Amino acid sequence: MKNKYSLGIYEKGSKAEIIKLIDSVWGKSIAHKSAACWVWKFDDNPHNPPQGPRIMLLRHLENVVGLMSTFSVSLKIGKEIHTALWTVDFMVHPDHRGRAPRVVRKLMKEQYILVGTPNEDSYRLSQKMGWRNCCDMITYINIVNIGNVLKNKLSFFPVANLASVVWKYIKRSIYLLSGFSGDSTLSLVEVSDFGDEMDKFWEEVAGDYQNIVIRNKKYLKWRFIDSPNKKYKIFLAKKNNKISGYMVFRCQKKDNLRYGYIVDFLTKANDEISLNFLLSNVVSRLISEKVDLITCLISQHNKVQQRMLFKNGFLFRKKCLTVISSATTFANYIPVALAENKWFITMGDSDLDM
Repeated sequence: MKNKYSLGIYEKGSKAEIIKLIDSVWGKSIAHKSAACWVWKFDDNPHNPPQGPRIMLLRHLENVVGLMSTFSVSLKIGKEIHTALWTVDFMVHPDHRGRAPRVVRKLMKEQYILVGTPNEDSYRLSQKMGWRNCCDMITYINIVNIGNVLKNKLSFFPVANLASVVWKYIKRSIYLLSGFSGDSTLSLVEVSDFGDEMDKFWEEVAGDYQNIVIRNKKYLKWRFIDSPNKKYKIFLAKKNNKISGYMVFRCQKKDNLRYGYIVDFLTKANDEISLNFLLSNVVSRLISEKVDLITCLISQHNKVQQRMLFKNGFLFRKKCLTVISSATTFANYIPVALAENKWFITMGDSDLDM
């Protein structure tokens, strides 16, 4: 019976089998989305190591019955640059449960840094197998139209309408009491692509961050311009014709509400002026597009980011995910990797918005 199972690395000819497995475990909708972005996310990822995408497959006889997929990024840890594998899909067909640890162990033997944001079941398994917590991810929430939000939850519309009026005064008061002034020398530019100037901007801000996915032109273009499943909008903040920050965002209708998502951004770590400028302009744009809620998912310890989000109406927050890493591949970096205030991660870093 043992010999009927084998572990191996993904090859391009296996895509159809993998999509079939995803369909059988998670359903047609997810399988369709996975198929649509598979080549972009894995096969054509410009950050792949020379061997190609690192995806572990569990086979029973000749059939794919288990999967642990990763997409590659370049990760800055301190002053060093490493290829990192961001874990994505982890599944074993119900008829073959109990084999999951074998797939994880196979991946952990890879000579790359492993990072992921697992669900509850995968998190429990990863902890037993020696993975370490890196940081928590917090969703900051700006309720734009509390009337619509409450109408979606309540059947008594007068309460929702009254709450909407009161809510506007509360948010306006918070903005006025924040006492923060902007910078009239900043200008806003909306772009449809990332140019060469992004490489210079990245070089200027990289030193402010200990652990961060490298956000140069190559990465940003692959992640947000070439993405086949999502269409993003991009704002640049400029001062004296030089980039001082960027922000990536989009809209989506979900559960009878219209959501705005701030997917990614970057400024110098303590540049509250540029961050406030970008946030206020993105929030204004999303409000003009009739969103009911705006969310921003980020790692939690930058006080400037927290303060600017609060000032711009993100009054609520909740812990959503824990970022973890493989203890074996992080062995030489554990003191840095486990320092939660040393990570900068956004929604755009993982596969949560792919």
